[in-house]
Amino acid sequence: MITIWVRHNPECPRKAQRYSKRCRCPKWAQYQFQGRQVQVSLKTRSWKAASEKTRKMQDELDALERGETGSSRKADPVTLEAAVKIYLRFLSDPKKMRKTSSLAKPKRMLTLLQEFCNRQNPPVIMLQHITPILLEDWRSGWTFKADSSSPRIHDAVTRAFFKWALAMELLSRDPYSKLDRYDKCDPQTLPLTPQEMKRLLNTINEVEMFTPQDRYNLRALILCQRWSGLSIIDALTLSRTKLYPDNSLELRRTKTKEAVVTALPPQVAEHMRMMHNGHPRYFFWDGREKPDSLRGRYMRLLRLVFDQAGVSRNVDGMALSHRFRDTFAVEFLQGGGRMEDLQELLGHSSIQTTHDHYAAWTPGRRDRLRLIAEESFKRQDQSMLES
Repeated sequence: MITIWVRHNPECPRKAQRYSKRCRCPKWAQYQFQGRQVQVSLKTRSWKAASEKTRKMQDELDALERGETGSSRKADPVTLEAAVKIYLRFLSDPKKMRKTSSLAKPKRMLTLLQEFCNRQNPPVIMLQHITPILLEDWRSGWTFKADSSSPRIHDAVTRAFFKWALAMELLSRDPYSKLDRYDKCDPQTLPLTPQEMKRLLNTINEVEMFTPQDRYNLRALILCQRWSGLSIIDALTLSRTKLYPDNSLELRRTKTKEAVVTALPPQVAEHMRMMHNGHPRYFFWDGREKPDSLRGRYMRLLRLVFDQAGVSRNVDGMALSHRFRDTFAVEFLQGGGRMEDLQELLGHSSIQTTHDHYAAWTPGRRDRLRLIAEESFKRQDQSMLES
């Protein structure tokens, strides 16, 4: 049953009468849907017009309860909460082979959106009642660093939800498509210097709370990432069978599923082989702990080492362990390595990703491009430059 009520202006003489038909204040509708109390503006000040709108709304709700899907309706009404549950179930479908950590950002952003909508007066319950201005107001409260890639990434995550809702006919129009996209920020690359690497390795032995096994494992992790270019999740879940007798490594990246073939210096490979672990198959992992939990545990240990060594770990919000991967990449290029080979070593699915992160570190790149431009000038008509 849909009830019409009046949202009186402060100066209305009938503001004490919630259901007054005699004033020209905005009319609203109130009803129960899927166990939730829904309040929505009828966008009229006329009681007669409001009554006509609520009759149509009631017909639609009655048809929906009977399971009818009339072709005249552009989208069936659904709550934001219900749509989010369906979407997250869609993302977690095992057939799509998404890793668990890829669901973290959608779940976080859509939870924040639901909390924001519930704080409105009255709360915005229905998905179709979300407007572009409401979304812009929500985005303005984001606390991500403006000069980082986080706003663009989380914007894309939210945009994907509304695009999906439109495709599934849960919406008749996409309110998020009206919002501007965030500009792409250049990725920040900050390799560690040899002096910083030495300070980090020396500091491992100075942190009092570490056990001897913590110290050995942390040294192994840092050296493995620095000399192989593996991400922290790939290093921590590395199987012993993937480290071959010739000290080469072969695996598939957790993030991109791209094949990676690289190698370790003999000293690092030997340090890895000497590690003691409860599971005979892995270097770091016990095979039971969730990989994300394992990563979080080692990240906390690395933060202690970075802080005590006085090495910056707050680089554009970037995971501090990524600095070891950046160090491998930059040292590889400055040692004469090719960008295409680096792409394969890092397991990037696109050469553009490798280029965006590391092109600036290619030796002689600026001089080479300058010479190419100057040679091009010689072949062009420069008569317009003559005075």
